[in-house]
Amino acid sequence: MNALYGLKFIAFVFIFFHHLAFPHSMGSSFTTFFFVFAGFITAYSFEKKKFNPNKQNIKKFYINKFIKNYPIYILTLIISIPYVIKVSGLDLTIKDLFTHVFMLQTVIPQGNKTFMFNGLSWFLVDLMIFYIIIPFVYKLFKKIKLNNNKKYICTLITLIVAEIVFSMLFQNTQIKSYDFNWWLLYISPMSRILNLLIGFVFGLIFEKNKDTWISKFNKLPKYLIFIIELFALSTVIIRYKTSSFIPGSYATNGTYDLPMSLILILVFGIGCGFFSKILSSKPLVYLGKLSLPCYMFHQIIINYLVLCCFSSPWYNQSISYKRNLFNALFIITIVICISEVFQRYILNPMTNSLISRFERKNKDEKKQTN
Repeated sequence: MNALYGLKFIAFVFIFFHHLAFPHSMGSSFTTFFFVFAGFITAYSFEKKKFNPNKQNIKKFYINKFIKNYPIYILTLIISIPYVIKVSGLDLTIKDLFTHVFMLQTVIPQGNKTFMFNGLSWFLVDLMIFYIIIPFVYKLFKKIKLNNNKKYICTLITLIVAEIVFSMLFQNTQIKSYDFNWWLLYISPMSRILNLLIGFVFGLIFEKNKDTWISKFNKLPKYLIFIIELFALSTVIIRYKTSSFIPGSYATNGTYDLPMSLILILVFGIGCGFFSKILSSKPLVYLGKLSLPCYMFHQIIINYLVLCCFSSPWYNQSISYKRNLFNALFIITIVICISEVFQRYILNPMTNSLISRFERKNKDEKKQTN
């Protein structure tokens, strides 16, 4: 599984280069990958920890997710306020602040105001909405008296068909940035929940069958494992090269990114080959686990570099690709360093303190009950 964390960091790098306007960066595709991965890893965690979706455990799950995600969300929002006031050109109102503080900006279409503060926080908002739903989906699965593989595979096929049908409804529709159709397909939790649920059900299938799959994979010749992993990586190129043949709606809501995402997660979830060993290296695994703060901070850092230091950190065709790449690597180094400092000295202590308080409160309540 460690290879998936390395892969997660690589996905962040694609998104980072996309936000620096590099050609061929495929940022939106890897945003879909992040949704699928979030569903997958949640299912894997539920199964591994034998999560019992009763009232008490669901409450604990909600609080843990809130404690883990909301501090970085609100911190990046606060940090972004001076930039919004000085540079963004958007009129900041109390309503806008209220909407973002309470994580409501993706629920209703707001045009470019969806990105008013930390523009990337919409992803985390959708995730938090999904985390409210996921325990009940898992509870429903536990109640269905069918063979696990059958019910999971049938559900996965149904979800994929639903995603395709949803995209088909808009395949002849013009989609412009910030309009209603764009919001519905790209931002709205009503659309993105399909990405996450597909990843979640795929995670349940993977956990159920992983020992068998890993055993069979390990029996293959090393050269064949190498070819399989190379093919998995090549799905990124295939996705990019074939994008011009695909209606915009299939790309906007991530439907066309699902094969790439699922193949990458499957192959590197098994993780037996040469490329898996590279992705499982300690630096990449560490960076993978740091990818959420890197994701949440990088656009803010780019904005403040524009404001304070650089006239244009984005990809510039008038200078060499090597120079553009050097600038990008310099900025991503800053992003990683700042993310590490915030994670280690602010977010981790805050999270650990809040979790400790919650656990103490639970223990006190149990003692009073007994």
